Amino acid sequence: MRGQGLTKMYKELPKRRFARQAAHLNMISNYPNSAVKLPSTVASLELTFKTNIENGHAGIKNFWKYNLKTIQFHNPQLPISVRRIKTADEEESRKCPSVLKINMLDGGSQTIDCKSKRSEAILQEFLELTKAESIPEDEIPVVLTPSEKIVQQEKEFS
Repeated sequence: MRGQGLTKMYKELPKRRFARQAAHLNMISNYPNSAVKLPSTVASLELTFKTNIENGHAGIKNFWKYNLKTIQFHNPQLPISVRRIKTADEEESRKCPSVLKINMLDGGSQTIDCKSKRSEAILQEFLELTKAESIPEDEIPVVLTPSEKIVQQEKEFS
């Protein structure tokens, strides 16, 4: 069936197609605590993690899947490279790094070891290291469904 990809991937999204697409766009522009503007001193980001979530790679995968989309949305000029590694056996899997590297304009870099950390902890450490500033709620774009537009117009006229 067409259009079931987003519903399977994001179970909390509405079932109707337009509402689902609007909710997905709103999730990209305003995922919780991820709508931030990075300082100009941050040159690029590099993520390295396994394709599967075994041995402590679930947090970085969720950070990549949810938080990074919002960070990229609000910082479109920021180069972000993601390297997902497919491991052949258990030993290789345990040795595989799970890191977020923050490259600075002055040539320095900072690395966050993400192994066995939750995405929220990775995000918090990322925000502290980069000194990112939260974007005010009224500056975040929101896509309204037709029914939400009607409700908003009714509020404006009352």
